[in-house]
Amino acid sequence: MKKDLYTKVIGKITRAWTELSRHPKKRTEGIDFESINSFSVNSGKKLRKIRKDLRNNSFHFDALKEVSIKKGENSTREVLIPTTKDRIVSRAILEAIRPKFKQFNSGCDYSICSIPDSEGVIGVPSAIRKIKESIKDGYIWVFETDIKSFFDSIPKQEILKIIERQVNDSRVFELIKQIVKFEIIKKSGASQIPDEGIAQGSSLSPLLASIYLYNFDEGVKKIGDVKFIRYVDDLVVLCKTEDVAKDTYSHVEKELKLLGLSIHKLNAISGSGKIKTRIINSKSAQFEFLGLSFSNGKIDISRKKKEEFEKDMEETIFQNHHKDDYLSIAKEATRKLEGFIKQYSKSGLYNTNDSIFSMKVKTQNLLKMYYIKKMKSIFGRDITKGLSKEKEEALYVFLGISLKK
Repeated sequence: MKKDLYTKVIGKITRAWTELSRHPKKRTEGIDFESINSFSVNSGKKLRKIRKDLRNNSFHFDALKEVSIKKGENSTREVLIPTTKDRIVSRAILEAIRPKFKQFNSGCDYSICSIPDSEGVIGVPSAIRKIKESIKDGYIWVFETDIKSFFDSIPKQEILKIIERQVNDSRVFELIKQIVKFEIIKKSGASQIPDEGIAQGSSLSPLLASIYLYNFDEGVKKIGDVKFIRYVDDLVVLCKTEDVAKDTYSHVEKELKLLGLSIHKLNAISGSGKIKTRIINSKSAQFEFLGLSFSNGKIDISRKKKEEFEKDMEETIFQNHHKDDYLSIAKEATRKLEGFIKQYSKSGLYNTNDSIFSMKVKTQNLLKMYYIKKMKSIFGRDITKGLSKEKEEALYVFLGISLKK
């Protein structure tokens, strides 16, 4: 007997939890004060409750919690945090409905709607391969930009009309409608339901974004001899001449305006102090995309991503909730380092070995600093002093913080 879509959602709850449990930020809490870590305690019972509520049609999405995070030295930005149970159900819905939106792959979208390339590669690596091959083939002029306030600008009703045409199960559609018409609990405690926009923190948001930008992708493809690569709201168009790149900029601006969206003006400095829209010659200038820098044929991890990683590692090691539990801190730092390496190490496509080794050394040094600091607080001195290099190295190997190239 063929399962209906709603039953498929219920059947994917356990898998959705398994995927979410691997998320690097396990202590983030929604309005119910439940984190991934705390949900894992008696997770089986909690998952049964979610499935029961779905079967009884009594499951409802909670409001999103607004929190501020540091964006730079002197600036912050607000992010919206869903509850853990809502994140699980959103992931289950995504897995159930994704096959229904295959026709929304434009061939230019390398995010959630991407399909394997001729080498069987998918997603970010496929996008990087496309850029690398295009530049090699003479598409050296790069128009790069991102869409302004993208997730906040998507019209709710328009996206719901598209979803309703594809999702033929009213119960699943009602759940998606709750996700789209989300409520926010502001930092002040006030409640707000935005008139437009979709929540960036939802598992469904990348799919909704790709669906809404499908016609835009198709329009850019008609420009002519260009190579177009988009990942959610970030995009690059590679051209053979500067004039074509300038024409592409004008075309993209017009196409997005039809969707109620916009980009920063060419070479204008944004509110963050950066130039978001540029046209450059990749043979003489560097550009960044998807956390990587491209400089005259060389691909490396971008400086911004390296700085973000180092800052995250410092917070993980020195501002951890379990400050006296060295083993937990070392494990979490190692897990994040391994995730970083997995994300940015693609042999055969680009070589980031030197940058990855640098990140390993930084992590190792931060763990050593933390260990020495704790030992000083316990013994009143640095117990590594006076040790030979061999013995000191043996100590760090024992502690699991000696990382080799």
